Amino acid sequence: MKANKEILHTEFSKIWGKDERMTNYCKNKVASMAILPDGGIIVIDKQNIEKDFCFGESGYDMDDAIRSAHIARTSQDYFLRENMKRFNSWLRDLKDAKTTGTRWMLFIIDKHYIGQKDDCMIKDIQFVRTTDVLDVTGPAFLDDLPGKQMTVKGMTGHLASIDEIDLIETAYKEAAADHEKKVRSYLKRYGTSKVHSWTYWRDE
Repeated sequence: MKANKEILHTEFSKIWGKDERMTNYCKNKVASMAILPDGGIIVIDKQNIEKDFCFGESGYDMDDAIRSAHIARTSQDYFLRENMKRFNSWLRDLKDAKTTGTRWMLFIIDKHYIGQKDDCMIKDIQFVRTTDVLDVTGPAFLDDLPGKQMTVKGMTGHLASIDEIDLIETAYKEAAADHEKKVRSYLKRYGTSKVHSWTYWRDE
């Protein structure tokens, strides 16, 4: 769903207390949010438009690095693709996390910030290796694990259910659509005229 400023202000206030500056900063950088069945809130932050691209070269293919830098400076398709990369990567991983037996599972962490109040509903998400989860729980059917409270890699929370992943996926799609609209608007106004790309020698 779209970012609900009133809900976000209430919940971020439970993290930052009387610091209105930080509360407003965190609230205003949210692009979309998912409200989970237990009331937990997952926030998806707005992304900046990336205009700087660098290409490292370790002594073998400097011509390739130069060509890549040129493409970055001149190709609107490249600009759009790179600026959508983070959202597209998350959406692919969320789709994979819905399939039992994949390498990664989605873990919903009880607290987004260290020190936030227990009644704050803002949670965090992290992909964890399936093997890490099985190491914690012992032999188990993966289908029985979603919703189970546990600690994985020092993080306390539960594995996401399909319904929870669907809600989070919808929020990411909304944020991605808004970001793509922003990037396309930028390209329409400036093209790639403000792109800065360069190459550098990378240590082997």
